[in-house]
This record gives sequence, structure tokens and C-alpha cells, in this order.
Amino acid sequence: MKLLLIRHPKPVIAPGICYGAMDLEADAEDLQRVVDTLRGRAVPAFTASSTLRRASDLAHAMTAHAWPTPRLHDGLQEMNFGRWEGLAWDSIGEAAVKAWADNMLDHQPPEGESVRMLGERAVRAVRELIPLAQAQQASGQEVTFAIFAHAGVLHTVPPLLRGEPLKLGLNPRLDYGAVIELDL
Repeated sequence: MKLLLIRHPKPVIAPGICYGAMDLEADAEDLQRVVDTLRGRAVPAFTASSTLRRASDLAHAMTAHAWPTPRLHDGLQEMNFGRWEGLAWDSIGEAAVKAWADNMLDHQPPEGESVRMLGERAVRAVRELIPLAQAQQASGQEVTFAIFAHAGVLHTVPPLLRGEPLKLGLNPRLDYGAVIELDL
């Protein structure tokens, strides 16, 4: 089985804002750019998406190009930054951001979740969805399963699916519309 992890298009929000799990729509121009890029790929047998609009709008837009209707799953949402969401990173405070950056894996923003919590939630969702994707497999053919999600999901799911530990820091940067391919 091949798994495609696809990052959503650029969201409609001012630069420098912590948006995490906020439900933002995708920028229309960037949405079209990502759709045009994905149209050149083979059509997957199964798709799933975060319930957040910036990801699900892309997943639904791909149905016009013969991609399957996505199965929506809350577990594929971006990290919840709690009380930081909607605030400018500059207004959160240097000390608070540094404390998070110094221990990103386990530090939780107020009323939010840590990167480790995000990863555990997201990989649990992917593991729940894999049997549904496998059910689409025709005899002797490899199934491609596409997930429309967020940078945090794209950073944490691959190592966790491989049984590897998460590492501090989430590099390299993933552009909007980035695709990560995994063989499961």
C-alpha cells in the first residue's frame, strides 16, 4: 500500500498568527494551484481528510478529478495550540514560545496539546483508516491511500508508522501542497 500525505493549501489568515486547529478556509488561488499539481497523479483508491476546511476543501475539490469522496476524521486535524490560537506569535511572549520550542515534543501550550500528543492522535487515526483503504484493493493491485492534512500530521505520522521515535524539531519546512509518499 502506498500512502500519500498531502498538506493543505495556504489558509486565509494574516501572516504571523498561530492558527493550529483553527478552522480556516483555503486561499482560493493556492487551492487551485494544489489541485492542478495533484491532477497529474494517479487517482488513489481511498482518501481521508482532516475535518478542518483548509484540508477538506482540497480533498473535496479533488473529487471533480475522479478522486474518491474523502472520509473525514478529527484525528487528522492540526495540533491544538489552545489559548495561543488566533494570537500573533509575537504577542504570545518570547519566554512562552522559547519554552515550547525547547521541548516541542512534550510541552503543551495552555489548554493545548504537545507534538507527541498530536502524533499519537494522528497515527491512531491513520491506523484506523488503513483497513478501509485496504478494502478498496483489487486483486493483485497496490492500493494508494491519500490523506489531506496538516504540517504537524505530515511531520509526525511517518516516523510513528515506521516505529521510530519522534525527534525534537520539525524540519524540514513543508510547503503548502507538499506531498510525502510512504510505502506501508
